Amino acid sequence: MPIRYRDPTHIERSPLDPLEMSKPTKLDLAIGRYFPKFAAARIRARREFSYEASRSDRFRNSATTMQGPEDYRAFPERLQLIRQVRDLEQNFGLFQSIIDKLSMYAFGRIKYRPQTGESELNPLYGSYLVDRFDNSLDQSGRFGIEHLTQIAFKSMLRDGDFGYQWQRGADALLKVAGIEGDRIGGIYMISASDDYLQGVTIDLATGRPLSFRVYWRTKANVYVNPVEIPALQMLHIFDPRRVNQYRGITPFAPILTEARDVKEIMDYCRIGTKFENLHAAIGYTPHGGPFQDPTQFVTNDDTDVNGQPLKEQALNPGMIQWAGSNDKYEFIKSERPAGTFQTYLDTLIRLIGLALNLPYGFLYDLSKLGGPNARMDAQQAHRVIEYYQRLLQRQFLDRVKNALLIEGIGNGDIPYTPGWDSGVWQFAPAISIDAGRDSASAIKEVQAGMLTLDSWFGETGQDASAEMQIMAQESDQIVSMAKAMAQKQDIPFETALTMLTVRTPNGFVAPAMPGPAQAPSQAAAADAAAADALASAGDPSTQMDSDASTHEFASDKKPYGDVKYADPGYQEDKKKRYPLDTEAHIRAAWNYIHKPHNAAQYSPSQVSNIKGHIVSAWKSKIDPKGPPSA
Repeated sequence: MPIRYRDPTHIERSPLDPLEMSKPTKLDLAIGRYFPKFAAARIRARREFSYEASRSDRFRNSATTMQGPEDYRAFPERLQLIRQVRDLEQNFGLFQSIIDKLSMYAFGRIKYRPQTGESELNPLYGSYLVDRFDNSLDQSGRFGIEHLTQIAFKSMLRDGDFGYQWQRGADALLKVAGIEGDRIGGIYMISASDDYLQGVTIDLATGRPLSFRVYWRTKANVYVNPVEIPALQMLHIFDPRRVNQYRGITPFAPILTEARDVKEIMDYCRIGTKFENLHAAIGYTPHGGPFQDPTQFVTNDDTDVNGQPLKEQALNPGMIQWAGSNDKYEFIKSERPAGTFQTYLDTLIRLIGLALNLPYGFLYDLSKLGGPNARMDAQQAHRVIEYYQRLLQRQFLDRVKNALLIEGIGNGDIPYTPGWDSGVWQFAPAISIDAGRDSASAIKEVQAGMLTLDSWFGETGQDASAEMQIMAQESDQIVSMAKAMAQKQDIPFETALTMLTVRTPNGFVAPAMPGPAQAPSQAAAADAAAADALASAGDPSTQMDSDASTHEFASDKKPYGDVKYADPGYQEDKKKRYPLDTEAHIRAAWNYIHKPHNAAQYSPSQVSNIKGHIVSAWKSKIDPKGPPSA
């Protein structure tokens, strides 16, 4: 038999290789003899209209047969995926943190705010739902609406889907009972019927689910006693990716191998590091024995791969070790984990984040980002969180809320109104790396009329109506206190009001009531508080003349009544400023006129006159020596 030698310079190419596809076939040559242009177009089309990724060669296997989302071959894969993801969640802290972190930011706070169109019914609807959500929704009596939502969301990420079944409790009220994804269909999912898809029976004409086959799982993990639950009694929670998909697949499926690699690599590195730090050195001798008497061996139960006891020797402080000329020590130097290891680990963690569309910073380490990059990561994570919030709102929260409201109206617990189902769900505030910056921006948008208070309070997870009512109550209380103080101390109302409050963008807070007779240290503290708070009296933009109560004591040109002012009306509005009737006002005026942006509103001579009036009043009512800096 002849021996055929292969030319080493020959490169074997696949028939689908672009270079091979560019070569004319026998048919191309035949066509080209009569129609050269048409033959050239054939070759060009064959090369251009082909996908390299669809070709197979010795480095890449061909794809499996086209499968539908509920193909029977996917049944064992689904259960295996559930087992593997659950194992990672239970035994790998990073993986558990990813699921818990996303759940906490998305559903760590849930509140429903009715907007029925009738203000007197909104609190009634809200109280009814709070009671049902927190005290009588879970059939087992253990969880409220927030915990139920988080359980469903975590299970959807881990198992692919989750279900709640509507049931009647002992009190005849509607309740929900949880059903984990592996119980839907159990392990007996394969059926010859086209209308049964992995535990879900559908209407072939419309594609609507008709029922769910749910098994009871024993403590021995045996699936028994299947029950057909009508689709109307089931709240099925999953994130479909295809139109013909009726069961969810965990989003970790594409990167499950990488996630396991991360866990195993970290375990191996930990074991290697422990070994290197446990052993001080390795000794080499011709006979494989110790350098000294075997009595210095460390006795333990450790063995090598052959089952033989490990030969270990203790090292004592100050000990002199003698060795033969052919003997040697190698001290172990630990370099774990190396920089390349951390780089590779970061790459694997980024791949895990891609499965959930979560940025690396949010997923693992936001400290490595700064400025715009961190804000971009926060916004990307917030978009993902909003997507899941809308998904759970549509599949679970809205359906539960509507069913409970219908039941409450039917039982007479709440009255009917045409807008009974109108309202908004409020979740935790959006992720922010600079809360102060975002808050200041929102306040400016509200002041400019570009953002409503309702929207702003909603973004921060608060109820605008409730918060504004509290603010109104606080304002009423402070006004009442100011009126009583003004009458008791025989001072103008606005003076008392200013002494009781510190101005903030949101209203009046931090009461500060300096008494008429205080120790020097108290007076100094009062000076500092009053200087900043009361100085606003000279700022036209912060006058309280719009308050109806203020007009009882003041006029437009004399905001503090008929008292002496340091500014007799120098500015265009001719309004008198810097009252000099009390010690607090004198101190505030002195502090205020020394601020550059306030002094700039006057000419140099006017500033000199104002300071002169304040110094005279200071000498007359506070200290004959005048202000400290005069």
